[in-house]
Amino acid sequence: MPLPAAAAERIVNALPCSSDVLSMMLVSKSFAASTCIHLWKHLSIRDRKGLNALSECLKNNAIHTFPYPSYVKELSVYEFRPVMGDCHPTDLEISIKLIQSVVPCFANLSSLHLFFGFPDATIGRQPHPPFPYDVLPSCIPALRSLQIWNSYRPSPHLEAFAAACTQLVRFDVAFVHIDACVLTLLMRTAPNLTHLHLNAVTGISNVELVAALAQSPHRLAELSYRGAQPLDTPQIHRICSSQAMLRYLGIVGDALTPAALAALATLPRLARLELEWTPHAPADAAVPVRAPRVAGRGHVPPHREHGGPDARCGAGCCPCGERQNGGAGQL
Repeated sequence: MPLPAAAAERIVNALPCSSDVLSMMLVSKSFAASTCIHLWKHLSIRDRKGLNALSECLKNNAIHTFPYPSYVKELSVYEFRPVMGDCHPTDLEISIKLIQSVVPCFANLSSLHLFFGFPDATIGRQPHPPFPYDVLPSCIPALRSLQIWNSYRPSPHLEAFAAACTQLVRFDVAFVHIDACVLTLLMRTAPNLTHLHLNAVTGISNVELVAALAQSPHRLAELSYRGAQPLDTPQIHRICSSQAMLRYLGIVGDALTPAALAALATLPRLARLELEWTPHAPADAAVPVRAPRVAGRGHVPPHREHGGPDARCGAGCCPCGERQNGGAGQL
């Protein structure tokens, strides 16, 4: 018998914000059947114990512990566990076999988040082969959102993914080497793409970014970009002209000028602006390179540790779900 709505609401408000597999399995069928459908929307797999528990649950059709797999719309898989700003390795290894073994159980899955381990979190492990992103569109036909933290591993299949995933609405990558042709294909083949987040990326220049955005004017609602160099004033002008419907914009603010601010002021729907500044040490001070923080994003490991260039870096959504604003300004 379902719980009364008022009682269920009080229990939901007292629950911790967790979508881990083991936490979700504590929810009984009667509780989930009341007013708590949203508890099942996002599923996180953070270790092999959780993966095994989920596999056994789904294999045995245990509706009392996992009654509504059709409600799951977002799936996150972690190779590292963020703890107090550090990244600790888990015993999980993301592979296409793992994804293919889980996603058929969730008929309405439309969002996938893959958090590959950082180099400092995978010391001693064998290097992974490139993840076959080109398989995802056929593996998850309704895929609308893809988020990747990729630790600058080679991603040769992203171009094929961009050509095949025509229903994509959100593309969010961090610590990824991405070629300009991938972005060009996304803007051309995914007409519903409205959320584009490119943070701590290499392989694409500011000029190539501006050119790709100009191909599909006035489409994006969200854009964040932290590349090798901050955008200059003419480039900001061109982005504001080609994407006038932006509601959120996140960029590096080191090169921001009054003229660039005036261009940003012309965006009629802009409701949130995040500017990241890179900490600069005095020239005569011998201090270690510190990682910048990104407004509303969380801790970002030092760029040097990723094997990337000595450039400014930022990150997409922090996988631990925390939002911190140190080291950056938010207007």
